[in-house]
Amino acid sequence: MFGKDVEKKENRGAVMCFLVAVYTITSIVFLLQVNQYTQDIYDFPYLVSSQARIMKSRLYDFRSLTPCFFLRRISTQPNWKAR
Repeated sequence: MFGKDVEKKENRGAVMCFLVAVYTITSIVFLLQVNQYTQDIYDFPYLVSSQARIMKSRLYDFRSLTPCFFLRRISTQPNWKAR
């Protein structure tokens, strides 16, 4: 009679250990995902800011080079009458 009660308690202990292990692993995986999401949210404004700075720099470069393209004189003009 006492043998069956002891076996049931051992089985309950094993089941509880298994459930605790599953819960622990699930919690760790969830916290790692939350950590990644938090890091992405933290980095996002800096990524946007750096991309905006890069675009602004390219725009200024383009604005400074545009007059060079339009104001440059063509040294050799085609001679259409020579044909």
